[in-house]
Amino acid sequence: MGALPLGILAKEVTTAGRGQVKALVESGGNLALTAPGSVEMQAALKDLELLVSIDFYQNETATMAAETALVPTVYILPATTPLERENIHVTHLNYNVVPHVEYHGPVVEPPRSGPRPEWEIFMALTRRMGLVPFGNKMFGILAKFLRAVHKDLSPGFIVGLLSILGNLMEHHPPRISSQAITFGSIRKRGLIVWKQHRHGVLREFLLTRNKKVHLAAPEIVGMLQRFMNAIQMNTASLQAAPDDEGFLLIGRRHPKTMNSWLHNIPRLHADIAGPRLLVNAADGARLGLESGQLARVFNDNGEITVPVELTGDIMPGVACYPHGWGHHPNGLHVARSNPGQNYNVLVASSGLEPLSGMPRFNAIRVRVEKKG
Repeated sequence: MGALPLGILAKEVTTAGRGQVKALVESGGNLALTAPGSVEMQAALKDLELLVSIDFYQNETATMAAETALVPTVYILPATTPLERENIHVTHLNYNVVPHVEYHGPVVEPPRSGPRPEWEIFMALTRRMGLVPFGNKMFGILAKFLRAVHKDLSPGFIVGLLSILGNLMEHHPPRISSQAITFGSIRKRGLIVWKQHRHGVLREFLLTRNKKVHLAAPEIVGMLQRFMNAIQMNTASLQAAPDDEGFLLIGRRHPKTMNSWLHNIPRLHADIAGPRLLVNAADGARLGLESGQLARVFNDNGEITVPVELTGDIMPGVACYPHGWGHHPNGLHVARSNPGQNYNVLVASSGLEPLSGMPRFNAIRVRVEKKG
């Protein structure tokens, strides 16, 4: 499917000419809040001709596109919740501490005329747009064949196909070997747990000629060297002329928010206190700040005003604020009662990290002062 850095999206929308982005489909996203340089992203919405939001909720992005940016066509396509669809977490299998595969069928059926699983929505969109699934011609041919026999290119079908290939690679042919693990057996049992990982087998799977993991790529080594030089220069300059107002802003996550996805769940939201800026107690005393007072956090990209919490758990010269907040009054119904402020206002959409193309999200230079 390919990927592009989110930091350049606003400019891709606003830059006229060939290749200008005129339509966006976002799934479970909220670009107006989560994109770096949020103010720039919000302003870019007005240049769109179409926005499709696949979500449980009418979020800030869809609302702003329709009511503020006046995008000509805005669709909200409701997706099913995890309890309304089958789930098998194929992409997470490599991260299991205890190796296992787990399957859950739908607990409740969605309304017949209501939400649809995301894969159904994407398959319908690609078909009507004349595109092939996942940008892959083979998937396109496979999807046409399946439609001819009244079947779908569903996640279950793909898992079943992968299980067949995996069994053959492990020399356990399905229906012949008792050790074969098929999608049918996974669905029937619900949970299959292996007793232990195989260890000492990495060389069997490495494709490098010398059967070693190559970590020291020249691009990464060069970047690390420039990074270390920058740290040394910054440390030396701060020691020579301490910046009494300058801070490095870092983010954090609240376990009950899951970034911003759980902000609109009433039962969880009731237990979440409003986000606060963590500041070292010594810095707070120097700035005349006390816990609960408002502080202005700003840089060349933007500013936010947030309540402060003084603590000894964070280093002097560092401030910490969680991302995913900044809900608008006309946004999510529950989340807007405890909106917080948007960390991404302070993040630049330019100056992307050159290797990954990601915005510099942590250790952002900001100033902090008591709100007058």
